[in-house]
Amino acid sequence: MMGGDYGGSVMGGMWFFGLLFWILIIIGLVFIVRWLTGRNSDISSPTESALEVLQKRYARSEIDQDTYEQIKHDIDEKNQ
Repeated sequence: MMGGDYGGSVMGGMWFFGLLFWILIIIGLVFIVRWLTGRNSDISSPTESALEVLQKRYARSEIDQDTYEQIKHDIDEKNQ
């Protein structure tokens, strides 16, 4: 009977650590999802025009000058 009280208090407090564990897991998952979705936001935003995206791609050397000029010409034709 002497150890029964000690065991009950330890087991009674275990629910707190279990709850804390799951809260930390959920918070971690939320941060991971936000990080993954935030990473793609610098590629292009919905408010950028096609010409702005084209200029950024040319500045990052993703496309050459001939491709840039051709796409720019296509964009200008669509906007007229």
